[in-house]
Amino acid sequence: GPPLAMEIALPLLKDVPSSVLVGELKSALESYQPGADEEGRPAYLTVAMEQAFSRMTHRSRTHLPFLSLFRSRVMMDILTHITGEQAYKSVLGEELGYGATRTLLRTARAGGFLEPVTPSVYQIHPSLPWFLGRSLYRQFPQSAIQQMEQEVVRVYADTADYFMETLYENQDAGTTAILAEEGNITQALALSLEAGQWENAQLLVQPLAQVFRMQKRYPELRRLRRQLLETTGATAEEAEESGGIQLWLYLMGTEASECIETKEFDRADVLNQQLLEYLANKEDGDTDPRTAAVFHQMGQVAQNRWQLEEAHDLYTQSLAIIEGGEDQEPIADDYYGLGMVCQYRRRYTEAKEWFSKALDIHQRIDDAEEMVKDYRSLGLCSQYKFEYDEAASWYQRAREILEEARDEENAVLVYHSLGTVCHAQYQFDEAENWYQQALSVSDRMGNHSQMGIEFHHLGLVEQARDMFVGDAEHWYMMAIQQWQEIGDRRSEGDECRQLGVLFHEQKELDKAEEWYGQARDIFEELQDLNRICRTYGQLGMVAEERDDIPGALLWAGRTYQLAESNNLQVLAQVKAHLARLKEKHGDDNFAAWWREFADEDPPTDLDVDPETVL
Repeated sequence: GPPLAMEIALPLLKDVPSSVLVGELKSALESYQPGADEEGRPAYLTVAMEQAFSRMTHRSRTHLPFLSLFRSRVMMDILTHITGEQAYKSVLGEELGYGATRTLLRTARAGGFLEPVTPSVYQIHPSLPWFLGRSLYRQFPQSAIQQMEQEVVRVYADTADYFMETLYENQDAGTTAILAEEGNITQALALSLEAGQWENAQLLVQPLAQVFRMQKRYPELRRLRRQLLETTGATAEEAEESGGIQLWLYLMGTEASECIETKEFDRADVLNQQLLEYLANKEDGDTDPRTAAVFHQMGQVAQNRWQLEEAHDLYTQSLAIIEGGEDQEPIADDYYGLGMVCQYRRRYTEAKEWFSKALDIHQRIDDAEEMVKDYRSLGLCSQYKFEYDEAASWYQRAREILEEARDEENAVLVYHSLGTVCHAQYQFDEAENWYQQALSVSDRMGNHSQMGIEFHHLGLVEQARDMFVGDAEHWYMMAIQQWQEIGDRRSEGDECRQLGVLFHEQKELDKAEEWYGQARDIFEELQDLNRICRTYGQLGMVAEERDDIPGALLWAGRTYQLAESNNLQVLAQVKAHLARLKEKHGDDNFAAWWREFADEDPPTDLDVDPETVL
């Protein structure tokens, strides 16, 4: 028979001679009539289980079927938490204390029904719940079984709530615990939905959803969410009717947040609008913290779309509802969002004020992960203000937290930022050391994208030293290799253009033109207009340095047309370049050339403020 049947049959040989046991099993197998629900299940396994189960004590035969309500594994602490309660006694006839529960599990292990994982955790074979469930239904009526199911829901809802706290305090330990109990949490969730226990359902789904989201298991998370919405109702009206409106709000709100992470902004808009419509029609909806959460998420969408005025207004609307309330974390989120808007507007002093307010809250509630975000943002704003010592100080604070938490993924980003601070101050040796440290960790983690960034910046350091062009070329080529490995064409194009700049600075115009040409091909393929314009402009510069004014005019003219028709930032530089070429070519010659090139009169607005040319 199957291995599990052997594991269950062999312990019986301690009390029954092998010839007798084989005879009993054969006889039972010949007379066994499988039910309709046993298709694909080996009859020999069921017969072996029945033989073993029938030889157990009355107490074991009474209590062991309760394990059919568990999936994959059972923890003795959780089982004891249930078996020691009055609700369990009212169905099973007696409570089981710690010692009796331990004896029950050890007896099941000795009989081959369970496998030990640790002294207090046992693995349940997938074939076992069906067999024990059949015994459970033979012993007790449906109402009694439902009572026990609700005990499982109650205890696992409490456990899920505890897991969420653990997840915030120790992410690794919390994740391990949740994944280990995933089968039982899912089982309890299904039972809670069946009973319409919406509050418990939300408690149970939260740790699963959080871990799925942290591990980027979005397809599983969305499948779980769809299954839940089929029960609550897909719309607010249906959820109100079923009684699951609070769970519906949670599911819709978390999906909207997730869509912002995955940059599905149109989907986030739809979800946020549904939430806002429901909340706006409720009494006190305009002061409900959940309304503030929706405004915040809408602000994040606007910020990602670079609609900065709208983002500022939405964060402010959110803050107006919750500022002064007891829950400080969402207030800090709004402060941080307002800081990001100011940073994007280059209002760095104001941005630092918002980030500092967010940091003050995160320090009070001791949220290390958010403190790191605040430190990094404060460091970046200080860097943009050329306050390099202060920037380094913020980054060092972030580094200390990350290294203590062994968070290498984020530590790499801080090492890189410390490198850029040194780089900006021409401290090339220190910059190189930080970039190398970031590269080493990225290599160990297999983070090819970050490796490409570090190779690029190591190339910039060598290029700035202007001593060994070959070293800079080497680093840029290493970066290209990383971009090609991960299929990042845009970054590959940037690296080609940087190689063009390197050789352009060395007056090796043929090499520069070759690399600019490769960059141009990639950017045209991607239809990245900003990058196309800048590369055309650099090709025009190469032609100009060769005294090929018609060639330079051709590249500059094409750049002007693209930039002017698409209102690109590079337009000021293009006008300055065309003005210089016009002066070299002569006004009349330039006018004639332009009419032939563009079939229109030449531009008359080429005079630009030199300060606007970057």
